[in-house]
This record gives sequence, structure tokens and C-alpha cells, in this order.
Amino acid sequence: MATKMATKRKTIVTDELEEEPIKPKLDLRRKKAHTEEEPVPESPAPVSSPIEKALDLAFNPSREKLPEVTIIDRMQGRLFPVIDVLNIMWADVLEVAHYRQDKDEYRRVFRRSKPVSLNWLAELLFHTAQWQKSVQGTNLTKITDIALAEVETRAGDEGEGIGGVDAWGKE
Repeated sequence: MATKMATKRKTIVTDELEEEPIKPKLDLRRKKAHTEEEPVPESPAPVSSPIEKALDLAFNPSREKLPEVTIIDRMQGRLFPVIDVLNIMWADVLEVAHYRQDKDEYRRVFRRSKPVSLNWLAELLFHTAQWQKSVQGTNLTKITDIALAEVETRAGDEGEGIGGVDAWGKE
């Protein structure tokens, strides 16, 4: 006798479906409103900040400001501007010579296509005015006088006198 075993087969029917585009997940939850912090207004710069810059200039001058805070005599005040202009003239002449010798090398070194000649008379006037500020230390003494007056004013305002006494002798 033959026995039949009945087996159940699962049939999976697949239909070809069109692929749906991937949709980004939308976050639909309510969020608290983003509050931007108001910018804090900057406090005005204290009056002494230009004084501190002036003191820094007087005691640590840059290369450009050095002629203005150097103490020189009248003869040096006449000679130094001429020396500065001669130095500029030599640099200008050497730049033109470099350009005439090799234009490609000039472009590489100076990062310009052609040399630009300066107005030498204007340079002389500028350097003369710059050096004249230093004759007998005129500019430097004015800077230190202003800084000293500011320090005295600040000490009087804050009540910081010598030994706890202010500028008028009161405690």
C-alpha cells in the first residue's frame, strides 16, 4: 500500500513592483523655538587705551615709527631724510637693473610685471617731516607728557595717591 503524504507547499507569488523613491524622514515633532541670544553691546573703549598705545609706540616703536620717537639733533634732522631717500633711490635703481637683466626672474622675485618708479621728491618731503618730529625729542616728550598726565588723572580718580592720600592730601 502506498501512502501518500500530503505536503503543503507554500507558494509565494511575487509581482514586480516599481521601486518607490526613498523619502527622507520628516521630523514632525514640535520643537521649542530657537531663541537667538542678543549680542551684548560692547562697552566703550576706555579713554586710556590710546594712551597705552602711545606709550607702546614710544617705548617699542615699529620700524616705520622709529624715526618719529628717536631723539636727534638739528643736523641729524636735516641729514637723515636725505639718507633715507638715497637708500630708496638705490633700491629703485637696482630694481630697474634687475628688470632689464631678466624680466622673468624679476616677475618671480618682485611679483610685478614692471618696476614702478617712486616720486622721490614726495619721499624726501615725507621723511623730512617724519624726522623733524624727532629733533630734540619733540614727539617723544609730548607722548610721555600726555601719558604722565593720564596716569596722574587716573590716580586722582581712583583715590590712589602716595600712601593712601589723594592728590589734594585727603585720605
